[in-house]
Amino acid sequence: MTGFEDLVSVIVPVHNCEDYLERCLDSLAAQVLSNIEFILVNNGSTDGSEEILRRYIKGDSRFHLISQENLGIHGSRNSGLLAARGTYIGFVDADDFVAPDMFQKLLDRASETGSDIVICDYAMTFPKQEERCVLGLLDEVVDAAELDQTLFYLRYFGKNPVVWNKLYRRSLFTDHSIQFEVGHGEDLLLHLRLLPYVRRLCTVHNTLYHYVQRRTSAAHSLTEVSCKDITLLERYLEGTCETQGSSRLVYFAFSNIFTGFMFSTHCIGKGLNYFYEQIQAFRHWEQFDNFCRTISTTEDLQMLYQEAVISIRFYWFQKFLFGICAHRHDHMAAFFLWISSKVIVLKKRRFLFGQFE
Repeated sequence: MTGFEDLVSVIVPVHNCEDYLERCLDSLAAQVLSNIEFILVNNGSTDGSEEILRRYIKGDSRFHLISQENLGIHGSRNSGLLAARGTYIGFVDADDFVAPDMFQKLLDRASETGSDIVICDYAMTFPKQEERCVLGLLDEVVDAAELDQTLFYLRYFGKNPVVWNKLYRRSLFTDHSIQFEVGHGEDLLLHLRLLPYVRRLCTVHNTLYHYVQRRTSAAHSLTEVSCKDITLLERYLEGTCETQGSSRLVYFAFSNIFTGFMFSTHCIGKGLNYFYEQIQAFRHWEQFDNFCRTISTTEDLQMLYQEAVISIRFYWFQKFLFGICAHRHDHMAAFFLWISSKVIVLKKRRFLFGQFE
């Protein structure tokens, strides 16, 4: 190893994914970048994952192991951040895998452009096929100061809030005491926190990350979520209205958090009463009514479909949903969400039947 300058630290949370773990670790071991370390965080695995991890750290000095109780995916990533020594930070989920030149390409682009964050394209990887270039990225360099902050967020993080297809300058975290905060939506909240400090960002058209699609996700299984764990909204919006005034970004954040949770793996397929309970959990936030009313009666969310973060059909879906909530028809809103989730489940089953059977 040549020192910490331009060292890349890759953080890998691991929880009960022994069937996929070796493929992930093999793809990391094959990285052509030499100045790299892999921080493997065993997050309370009860299967054979730890045995596999120990085998890799014995055979390759680039691998380092942290074993801890199950603290959720955000707790795993935070442990990795504390241990990381690199100038740049990357994240990989233990059931996915990466191209051999992924971190070399991202580091080269970061060095060439002086970017704080580098984003690459990724593939949706199924057992029988793969959909590449999911984001359709081009090679570009963007200075945050050249764009309205809301537009900058929507264009580069709104439809791509994940951390695993990005390389981050570690000082973004350390200089501003930023870490992962919640069990659900941790990626979304992280980028909202980082947003004020990102000076330059660049994108890479290459498909370098393989997001493996399977019936259960190792990443999602890292945390248990209940209706009491909807802290993301309050964590972000606490003090935000005062600091950003009438910025549309707070409304985008609210709509993404609300509908993102309702249509996440934690809610899809659940019963009608479950959706009603989730709405009631949001109700305890004092600005909930105001946000629902504003979104349903104005056109503040148009940029969401104009920037292709959501479809225009889902835009109208959101306005209708928030209109119902604004009038406190929570049972009706819950029914609407429940029916919509049933449709999503049916469509997903029909698609996955051809992929996994």
